[in-house]
Amino acid sequence: MGRKIRPDPPDEAKGDQLRTKYTELARKYAGVVATLERRSNERVVSRFGWLGLQATGTAFALLRGNAIVLANRRWKQLSVGDGPWHRRSESPSRSRSYADLDALAMAEARAAIAAESGTVIEIFDRASSDTSLELRFEVSSGGETPTVMALATDVTERLRREQELMRTREALLQKEHLRVIGELTTSVSHEMGSTLRGMAARVTVMSTDGDTLRRHHAVLQGLMESIHESQRSLRRLLAAARAGSLTAGPVRLDEVVNQAIAVLQLDGNDSEKLQVRVQLPVPPVLGTPAELSHLFITLLRNARDAMPSGGQITIRAKNSDGFVVVRVADRGSGIPSRVLSRLFEPFFTTKGDKGTGLGLWLAASTMRRLGGAISVTNRAGGGAVFTVRFRPATSTDGARSALQPPLRGLPRRSRGAKKARA
Repeated sequence: MGRKIRPDPPDEAKGDQLRTKYTELARKYAGVVATLERRSNERVVSRFGWLGLQATGTAFALLRGNAIVLANRRWKQLSVGDGPWHRRSESPSRSRSYADLDALAMAEARAAIAAESGTVIEIFDRASSDTSLELRFEVSSGGETPTVMALATDVTERLRREQELMRTREALLQKEHLRVIGELTTSVSHEMGSTLRGMAARVTVMSTDGDTLRRHHAVLQGLMESIHESQRSLRRLLAAARAGSLTAGPVRLDEVVNQAIAVLQLDGNDSEKLQVRVQLPVPPVLGTPAELSHLFITLLRNARDAMPSGGQITIRAKNSDGFVVVRVADRGSGIPSRVLSRLFEPFFTTKGDKGTGLGLWLAASTMRRLGGAISVTNRAGGGAVFTVRFRPATSTDGARSALQPPLRGLPRRSRGAKKARA
């Protein structure tokens, strides 16, 4: 049987087959070209992005499997340096330090992977170089091993500006606070002064009657002495609460402490149970009379409240490392450890409705503004001690007479809090 020869398809059918194959090849070619272009663009974008990360001031690192697989130049610069990095956190339980930036990044990357949000943002400080970094960790869960991108931004100047703004705001608040106290004290003193003058006039009139004077001489004399003592107390109160200007200048601590002790005497009979021992052989310090009076009044009242049964308060000063250091110590029950870290926070008080929580905060704000500091610790033998560091005043800090009026009529010893020179 002979083979059948299949006839060739017509020319039109051949053309259709060729067009179909060509179309399919063209589609595949277009797909290959698009894929190549996309990969090429990705490489170019990746390359330019990496060059940008090398040139920027932001530190960048890529972490995978407990190792840093990629880091730009800025990251490497920050990795070199002395001193550990400390986490800035209000919670003592979260406070932690790392030997270097790489160790910090690897530890925090593990925390970011464990976090449900996949993002961790923290601020770390290095005291040795006075540098603060804000670190942001972003987790990418693609692949078997999670990848963490770390971005570190230097926020030292930003935080410094924020602190300066806070100090300025505190100073304005403090000035307004002192102004209100001054106005209120002036108003109350005026009313009380008028009452005392009226009482003094009546006692004088009664004393002109010979019979009344003979029968009630001791009573009239005691009333007049009480009126004069009350008038002196009002003058001392006005001197302590005088707001005036907040321009810092030389202030004598002995006069400021005398004012504070005099105001403490006005608080009530509890002050009679106190003995205040003062030793202040130091030169004038930089400050304002109103602010420093408020500071020592606050410290003396706190010491008194810590000793409800009475006791001794000691105020001593010395020159140390270019500062005038004043220690105000009491023999009370001390301060609980849970309270120590919050004692200078605004509106924090342990006195309930009797306290405002602003006294020690204003004291700390004053010392920061004046370039000094205030701190508190518990004494080993019981009680607490506040340590205040003042900058000594210099000849260029202004004239004393324009800042603090001299006190007159201040008794060296009275029935209230007693003062003894050690």
